[in-house]
Amino acid sequence: MAFKIIWSESAIEDYSKVISYLLESFPLFVAENFIQITESRIFNLAAFPEMGKLSRKINGARSIVLTKHNKLYYSISNDTIEILNILIPVKTRRRILTNKNRSPLHCYLQHCILCCYKKFSFKTCVLTVYLQCIIPRQMNV
Repeated sequence: MAFKIIWSESAIEDYSKVISYLLESFPLFVAENFIQITESRIFNLAAFPEMGKLSRKINGARSIVLTKHNKLYYSISNDTIEILNILIPVKTRRRILTNKNRSPLHCYLQHCILCCYKKFSFKTCVLTVYLQCIIPRQMNV
């Protein structure tokens, strides 16, 4: 029996931040690899929920390694796994907070990820990208 996976708001935000950082700092394939690794680990997690180590940082949670820089924390209850958050190294977190000049493509990809996990419609996703990324860039020109 596969467990149902749900994402907490902070996990979605952390995931989006990691992908934003990867898109800004590395070639596109690095972000694609991270997404594939995360999806693969979560797929395995749904089948084997106790595969992660018990966490010392979060009481009652487990963790799995996504990459050498990122860990995913989750909790298990009944037939549901809740993704609690994704650990982001402090150095990366600082870079994410200081880089505000994002391209429309970057914004689009980031919001598509959020829409996917929050179950928003494609129309809502595109509108959000337009309002938050494209209009502000046009006003700065």
